[in-house]
Amino acid sequence: MKRERSPTGEEFQKLIDWLASAGRDYVTEHGRLAKMFSVRGCVDEWELADEVFNRIAVRIDKLKETYQGDPIKCLIGFKDNVYKEYLRDPKWDRPTDPDRLARLPAPPNPEPVSEATEWRIECLQECLAELGAADCNLFCRYFGEGKPRKLARRTLAEELKLTANALRIRAHRLRGRMQECMELCLAKKQEV
Repeated sequence: MKRERSPTGEEFQKLIDWLASAGRDYVTEHGRLAKMFSVRGCVDEWELADEVFNRIAVRIDKLKETYQGDPIKCLIGFKDNVYKEYLRDPKWDRPTDPDRLARLPAPPNPEPVSEATEWRIECLQECLAELGAADCNLFCRYFGEGKPRKLARRTLAEELKLTANALRIRAHRLRGRMQECMELCLAKKQEV
């Protein structure tokens, strides 16, 4: 991913003033951007949020003229571009981290989780770990939520240099392995 140069102090101050003039706070918006990247499964969400703000700060004079009113539209546009570059850059092609799920903030007032649900979650994490990094990444991205599935799968096939049919076959085989692993794991947990 192409890195933007660091903004000057003057450019950065203009960015903060622009946000403040719209009733926005830099720290709050930076945290929101990082959370958006985190929800999309990005590994270094804070670094990506920094990149968004660096790109905006460097172009602040032009952007203030273009985006009259709320700068959030500008932030979201830059966020989408940085995210697309993140997906294309092989440096960022890291497997989905199963422990990352544990680090996500808990929803407010969580419902009590049944023992069977806890078993399923534990088994899912174990089975994902057994897949290996590349297969885990493929499985999570193919069957996960996010973009509309057709678009996400087309993008995934292009990244892996596979035809749509070859990707479907690989995903189907992984799903079979996961199903088998889950059934064995849940049977073991029920025996105990």
